[in-house]
Amino acid sequence: MRQVPRVWFQSFSQALTSLGFKSSKADNSLFTNHSSAGTILLLVYVDDIIIIGSSDSLINHFANQLSQRFHMKDLSELYYFLGLEVHRTSIQLQLTQTKYLLSILKSASMLDYKPQPTPVISSRKLSMSDGLLLPDPHEYRRLVGAFQYLTFTRPDISYSV
Repeated sequence: MRQVPRVWFQSFSQALTSLGFKSSKADNSLFTNHSSAGTILLLVYVDDIIIIGSSDSLINHFANQLSQRFHMKDLSELYYFLGLEVHRTSIQLQLTQTKYLLSILKSASMLDYKPQPTPVISSRKLSMSDGLLLPDPHEYRRLVGAFQYLTFTRPDISYSV
């Protein structure tokens, strides 16, 4: 049973390849298709798929081809995905993580904290013998993990985290 996701992804990848897609060398979950009709980008995360293309008709044609091979459900416009909010205008897609960050701060009861230009004391030297051990380090680990995920798209806060 542990092999099921891998087998599904392999089958899905083969179907995309047969439809003219190429896997990205930088991210194996990103597939691209460039043709004279236009460009389609497809991103796969577990069983969720994001399709972006140069025209709606091209996307619809491709989605119809794909739905003949796989059971698919169209969830319409993309608004939120893996912590990223998507705001569409007529000329661009704007990505933000405000909702994700606010949910982290709320879960840590930190919504009332004041913003700082550098949210870490840079002159202090830390040592393993300083301070007290946490009675339950689970919450701390969860928060650090959530902030680490945030740093993938926000390198400006990587040092602090």
